[in-house]
Amino acid sequence: MNNKKGFALIEVVLVLGIIAVMLLLVTPINSSSLEKHRIDQFLETLTADVLHVQHLSAVSSQIVKIQFSSDRYKIFNGIDLLTTRVYPQNVSIENNTDMKEISFSQTGTIREAGQLKIKTADSEYTLVFQPGKGRFYIDES
Repeated sequence: MNNKKGFALIEVVLVLGIIAVMLLLVTPINSSSLEKHRIDQFLETLTADVLHVQHLSAVSSQIVKIQFSSDRYKIFNGIDLLTTRVYPQNVSIENNTDMKEISFSQTGTIREAGQLKIKTADSEYTLVFQPGKGRFYIDES
């Protein structure tokens, strides 16, 4: 009697082929969710930076502001550069918006109200700063 234990080569190749096809189908789903996570992280960081600038404006004697350019934004305390943040890939802030910078008064209200449009590959976000308010909100469209 020949009792063979194990798998034939064709069975192993067939199982590996099925696994490879499944991995090819799952990879695009993962990359799109990774891109969404990257954009969410950018929006959270921008929100935290705006709140930080608002707080620094209340405790500092200098004007603290966020200036936007085509590929990054910079945070200044007076003339001193505090930090620079580069936009993630596929994220842009419209240059033709009415807000080129964000700054707050010492009472915590926005100096110049307006909207800031952020475009991604899949969607568009609008940061809305209302006059006389210290809060802002993000509208996704």
